[in-house]
Amino acid sequence: MKMSFDLHQLETKIIKFSGIDGTGLGLLMHHQKLGKIFDIWCLHIPVKDRTSFTGLLQLVESTIRSEYSRSPNRPIYLVGESLGGCLALAVSNRNPDIDLLLILSNPGKN
Repeated sequence: MKMSFDLHQLETKIIKFSGIDGTGLGLLMHHQKLGKIFDIWCLHIPVKDRTSFTGLLQLVESTIRSEYSRSPNRPIYLVGESLGGCLALAVSNRNPDIDLLLILSNPGKN
């Protein structure tokens, strides 16, 4: 079975937000296949980083707005696990003008 896709789709971003551990290894098993179709980014939070939720939200929002301005006709996929799910929900709530598609796994509560 062959998978076909439009090469222009490679400009479509998947941004992975990790859980509380911040390692971002959740997509590791799928990275190779997804990387053929999407441009995959991952937010890595070092273990000793104590940036507040609001600080992370501002960082992510800035990045997403920048990417949206480069390709306003392409959706951005936000993949969030646990704390990352909360982050993805908060970003999408504060940016209704941007085409964001959320994929959430066990989104935590804040």
